[in-house]
Amino acid sequence: MRRSKKDARVPPDTYRVIKISGDALFELLHECMKDHLETFFDVSDVTSITTHFAADWETGSMMMIARNLYGDDERLQFPDEMDTRQLLQKLPDTVESMYYGKRCYRDMTLDEIIRAQQ
Repeated sequence: MRRSKKDARVPPDTYRVIKISGDALFELLHECMKDHLETFFDVSDVTSITTHFAADWETGSMMMIARNLYGDDERLQFPDEMDTRQLLQKLPDTVESMYYGKRCYRDMTLDEIIRAQQ
């Protein structure tokens, strides 16, 4: 007999375990960030922006970049000059916590991004 989600619970003396790989962890972080775009990026209409997500497992850092939609060509939205690997390594953290205090995104132009990744 299958229970509804409302009645679902972990049976007594039972542990439910989830172990995920790096790829699944990357996916989880990405989806979590996407689910909170309004809050994290201070936007009211998430359908008007596009995002790019990057993570560096060696340093344990990640970033998400958001911008207004600009046509159907992804290259126009995030140009080749934007080297997210370099930016991820060189840009200082913009926030200490995503859940406490002021969330702090940083507004940057493409020129500022290019200079920051050098």
